[in-house]
Amino acid sequence: MDLLIAAVAMLTVGFVVGANWGSLAATIAAAITGGLYSTIEIFTAASPGKMCVSFKIAGVYSYQARTGTLLARWAMKNTPWLLKIASLATGSALLGWAGVAVGAALVAGFFLALRPEGQTLLDRIAGTVVGVGQPKTPLVYPAEEIEPLEPNNGFFRQAA
Repeated sequence: MDLLIAAVAMLTVGFVVGANWGSLAATIAAAITGGLYSTIEIFTAASPGKMCVSFKIAGVYSYQARTGTLLARWAMKNTPWLLKIASLATGSALLGWAGVAVGAALVAGFFLALRPEGQTLLDRIAGTVVGVGQPKTPLVYPAEEIEPLEPNNGFFRQAA
């Protein structure tokens, strides 16, 4: 979902800027738009695509991930792009290939989300988890449906 939203935003900005100032300005404007789009996660703990499906980035041990943790996660997620930019700036092909290797590792790490923990390699390294956020309004149940908690054979069942 994020890829679709980012692509539409980048193409729209690129087209508008390109129509007025040329293709170089369009490329720069589209790159800046993509960069700004990717930083939304740092401040809101969810990208627009995650917001659409009510997902949120949280810390492993807390509901709210710290800004520093989100910044580190963003940096790890965008390491392939950052290495490619460094490669172009320095003229080092080695940095470009390092970016390809890191990108391949991150793509392979997405399959770790199929494990019971549901964390990708990126989330494991950053100490985060992506999941459904808390509801905005508290759930209210009718009084007649509420039953007192009773132990099952002396044990309470813990919610996940």
